[in-house]
Amino acid sequence: MRKRIKIIPYTTIDGIFTFRDSDIMALYERTEADGTCKTVFCDGSIGSKEQFLACMKGNSELYVIFLDDKICGFTWLNRFEGRFARMHWCLFKEVWGKESVEIGRYVVDVLINSKDKKGKYWLDMLVGYIPVSNAIAITFVKKVGGIFAGELPCGAYNRGKSEAAAIVYYVRDDHEDTRQNDIPVE
Repeated sequence: MRKRIKIIPYTTIDGIFTFRDSDIMALYERTEADGTCKTVFCDGSIGSKEQFLACMKGNSELYVIFLDDKICGFTWLNRFEGRFARMHWCLFKEVWGKESVEIGRYVVDVLINSKDKKGKYWLDMLVGYIPVSNAIAITFVKKVGGIFAGELPCGAYNRGKSEAAAIVYYVRDDHEDTRQNDIPVE
């Protein structure tokens, strides 16, 4: 029997949040219990459940991920620019190496194909900067369909120091690749 994956945005509907504050803080606590806070929040900007809640109520779009009606992780978008955003992941231990790739592909597919109220795609691209020392995350993102675009020196602040970041991105299957092979320099 195939498991059912769904994502629910943390947003307000008619002035009421889709999740209670305690539910959102519990996501952070779960990350702590899994021992992954220092990896997920490697830049040190989030160090408590209260800071996590404040960040998710700020300029971030949080999505809670469910597998068979049980929370198995979360993803959030931030740093919106034009029609792309930065994407961040946290899947809980019980789905690591099992359903994680299927979950990841589903989440990326839903987010990159989301449309606004006018029926137009909301985003054209999702981007991730991953510390190069986090080989597990880089492998996961590639398995989920992320395209490696190169490395950015000092692109990640990881546990108190700058290091190179792997730049990965996702685009819709139907989106034209507009990369230039030769950029003229005058």
